[in-house]
Amino acid sequence: MQAIDTASLCHVFGVRHLSPMGAWQLRRFLDSVKPQVVLIEGPCDAECLIDDLVAKETVPPIGILAFSNSVPLRSFVYPLARYSPEYQAIRWAHENRVDCEFIDLPSDIFLGLQDREHRRGEDQRHASPGEPAIDPVIQRESVYQRLAAIAGESHYESFWERNFEHNRSDDAYRSTTLQLGFQLRELDTDSPRAMAENLIREAFMRRRILETVRRGVAAERIVAVVGAYHAPVLNHKHPPLSDEELKQLPRLNSQLTLMPYSYFRLSSQSGYGAGNEAPAYFDLLWETLDNEQFDELPARYLSEIVRHQRDSGTHRSTAEVIEAVRLAKTLSALKDGMAPTLDDLRRGGHTHRPRTAIQCRPITGANRRRHRNRQPAAGRFPDVDSRRLQSTIAAAQADQVSFRRSAGADARSARESACENAFGRLPRFASFQFPASAEPAGDRIRDADCQSARSLHVG
Repeated sequence: MQAIDTASLCHVFGVRHLSPMGAWQLRRFLDSVKPQVVLIEGPCDAECLIDDLVAKETVPPIGILAFSNSVPLRSFVYPLARYSPEYQAIRWAHENRVDCEFIDLPSDIFLGLQDREHRRGEDQRHASPGEPAIDPVIQRESVYQRLAAIAGESHYESFWERNFEHNRSDDAYRSTTLQLGFQLRELDTDSPRAMAENLIREAFMRRRILETVRRGVAAERIVAVVGAYHAPVLNHKHPPLSDEELKQLPRLNSQLTLMPYSYFRLSSQSGYGAGNEAPAYFDLLWETLDNEQFDELPARYLSEIVRHQRDSGTHRSTAEVIEAVRLAKTLSALKDGMAPTLDDLRRGGHTHRPRTAIQCRPITGANRRRHRNRQPAAGRFPDVDSRRLQSTIAAAQADQVSFRRSAGADARSARESACENAFGRLPRFASFQFPASAEPAGDRIRDADCQSARSLHVG
């Protein structure tokens, strides 16, 4: 059994709420610790829905919906995907017959705080008709984007995936998310009012952990699964919420239910602040981790893109997939990555043939399952076999090296001329560069047929 930090209230595992590697590493951590109780960041009055969450008939993505009994209606949703660490923690507890509890504020307090903020805005509007109803929004770089810039990444999604979703070393995820939590809190510049709700929630979570300990459960037998931002303060250095403070919090009568959810609503495009850019891509990442096929992810991902395009009547060859995977791995290596990120795969797929690129049309989770189970129809292009791609890629790279060594300069020049005539431009694979007269390939993707590269794999 792993020992806990002397200052910690229990084992704390910080996560991103939609993180395949977090879910995979968390299950391994739970197998190692074998806790008696698993505590999860979520509305504590939603524990009555846990049995429904793990029922065979319940298929993620799903959401816990809380709504008020009064008008105006107030509501919030707590979404869960198959690759959510919280969902996998619930499933682990169910499979191992271990107690599982939510430790965040109850839904009536969440809605009460929400209602109070709405009413405060309305009062300001009535008191000063010419003034804004709420505090003006100051346009500034987010703390997440600042972290990405420090790491040399163009946006936070690539920073997160490269540093957190590809490292399978034992306990690597837990230790790095804890450090991330410290950094986020140091860089956070929110106003005291904006920070107040988080401080209340964290004090309540500490209260719930201590209540579990008072029931006779040893701290070493408790695992708390919370967002990385909250993980650093679930310790004895900060006080729990007192009874008097709890009584002072506003409440609004509420009800809870489960509701079906979608990949689009899990995406950042829907406005969900903790969402992924491409939920179905991360679902595939979880699938490869769960089946111990993580190294096949780049080939499987681009293979499914190609299958989708073939279904739409657009021909894409296996050779294009092989080359796009190779380019994506090269881009990842330039940033010392362990594997290509989603952005590397996009750029590799687009840069291979810029005028007729492997386009990034959306594939929903339902479509992914349909493509995975579909058999090739007569007269159709055969499916790309991602298992064979791994060996084919290595053979293709060896053949390319052999060709370059054996072919003369004139032969290479003739071959490049032919390719330029056919494709419009031949990428220089040996010294990869973006064309000086054009924007980077990734920017072109964002304006291409996929409507936006950010909409990839959401539905």
